[in-house]
Amino acid sequence: MDVVSRVAIGLPKRDELIAGSALLAACPRLSSRFEPEEIALSEYCYYSTQTYIFEVVGFQLLGEMASGLRNFDVVHELCDQAREEAQHAHVYRQVVEALPVQLLSGALDVHATPIYESFVKCGTIEEKVVASYFVLESVAVGIFAARQRCYRTSPLARIDHQILVEEADHQAMGIRLVTSLVRDGRLTVRQVHEIVREASEKVADLLVPTALCERFGIDRDVEGSFRHSGFLAVQQETSRKAIMNSVRRLRRALTTETEEVLCARVA
Repeated sequence: MDVVSRVAIGLPKRDELIAGSALLAACPRLSSRFEPEEIALSEYCYYSTQTYIFEVVGFQLLGEMASGLRNFDVVHELCDQAREEAQHAHVYRQVVEALPVQLLSGALDVHATPIYESFVKCGTIEEKVVASYFVLESVAVGIFAARQRCYRTSPLARIDHQILVEEADHQAMGIRLVTSLVRDGRLTVRQVHEIVREASEKVADLLVPTALCERFGIDRDVEGSFRHSGFLAVQQETSRKAIMNSVRRLRRALTTETEEVLCARVA
């Protein structure tokens, strides 16, 4: 991946920022109290910061998996992924440092603690693999797909597209890994479904943009509506489809394998 320069870190056009605003779509009356551009810019900066936090935690989770999986072929693939994830985090660290609005006070690693404790610190290695590749990678795919669709004029558009492609590749590798864990008896398909459900619920809670709500005086009962508007609507729908597709691909891989075994026995 190309290293992003300070010159390349800029903002999408004003119209795109406003069009992608979930807050303005769900709470149009906010524009009578705040400038629409202020709201939309704050959202963009908040989402960019959350992107960085998820990338860092994803990298840390890879270390957990590399230490717990004994298949050397898998370890080599994880090393390749780790290099890319480290670069994603490096790029978005630069992006966050250059943002004109900072909604999170203090060190960023403090704000990453809830995500870290939910996915890195807790769970078996099998749970971490499923949560990482079926849920967290789906969130990443959703985030970068939403950035690509909503912020077409962003100076980061080309880099965002490259990251989106790499995240999709990571997920494909993860599906192969989960397939092997099911085949080896370390997981059942039912357990995969349960892990996906629980991890999805955790992510939904962790993605609640509390800082935005506090900044613009949004009531808790309005949060649900704006989480399904603008940028967030694109992100959540894309992530949901990516999760469902991962489960389908797992089932397809296991079904194909079973059919091949049966054919071999008949032959």
